[in-house]
Amino acid sequence: MADSPLRKLRLPVVFALGLGVAYAVTYSISPDGTAHAGTPALRWMLAATLAALGVVGVRMTRLFVLDVVFYRTQGHRAPALVHVVLAIVMYFVLGLVIAGGVFDQSLTGAIATSAVASVVLGLALQETLGNFFAGIALQIEQPFRLGDVVTADDKQGRVQSFNWRATTIQTADDASVVIPNAVIAREAVEVFARALPNRR
Repeated sequence: MADSPLRKLRLPVVFALGLGVAYAVTYSISPDGTAHAGTPALRWMLAATLAALGVVGVRMTRLFVLDVVFYRTQGHRAPALVHVVLAIVMYFVLGLVIAGGVFDQSLTGAIATSAVASVVLGLALQETLGNFFAGIALQIEQPFRLGDVVTADDKQGRVQSFNWRATTIQTADDASVVIPNAVIAREAVEVFARALPNRR
């Protein structure tokens, strides 16, 4: 059971090694002496090899940094949302490296376009992004857990769920109240832990 995360790395490692061997053999019998002057098939094989190695690198980073190191420092495993965000960022950087290094594509236009798109999306989705980053902070710090009774935004209830956008609590009237994470991160939250006796 303890080595199950390592077992998940076997297939990507074998696939990356197979692609690497295939690329090395194809490169060695290639008539032109350099990879950048090679055929399009050779470039695509190199890109596939780097992509497979990138997948292995991302999974190893998520396994050792977000699970082992995070558990030792915080006392619990990293939330799934942090895994997803880190994987998206690393895959995006990997794509830029492959596009610029293997296919000789200029990244200036892509970076400029992504910067403009980021500004436009940031302004359009300001409230959503605020909830998103507040949700990441709440899941990392975990000031409360499922089942705890909290008072937030003048509402009191038991925490039913919390995700990247909002936290849902169940009030004494058996009503579900959805509170945006940005509100919880901005205001004071009173937490009544489950292990402590509380007045009713």
